[in-house]
Amino acid sequence: MPDGLSVSLDKLRKSAEKLNAITEVANQTVQSVEAFLAGLSIGVDGDANVWTDDESDYQCFLSYRRLNGRFRIAVVHGTCPEDEVVRAWAECNREEKLETIVKIPELVACIANRAEDRTTEAEEAVDVVKQVLKSLEN
Repeated sequence: MPDGLSVSLDKLRKSAEKLNAITEVANQTVQSVEAFLAGLSIGVDGDANVWTDDESDYQCFLSYRRLNGRFRIAVVHGTCPEDEVVRAWAECNREEKLETIVKIPELVACIANRAEDRTTEAEEAVDVVKQVLKSLEN
């Protein structure tokens, strides 16, 4: 009969294998999403709340934003923009990666909605400018 230590070590070995594998899949997934968004050259940011501490308003969110000169998926911590700590998702530790990866669909939906809103706003602005220019021709 295996002793408690042997059972624990075996469980640990199996868990480590699974965690390593799922972390690698998560890394590849985020790289693919970043590459897809970069390929669109959309330049629209977005955020998805991961958690908020109700007592202190300290929060963690997944963000798509310009970071070190290019758009990246990032993990952001803080209570307001002045005290934010921003780190590229790829540079986060495993715990943060696994905690935040579940918000990728919400983040992509936010970016898509913002892009749609910006498109509508830009179309309306172009129409107004065209009307002004047309009135100046008369």
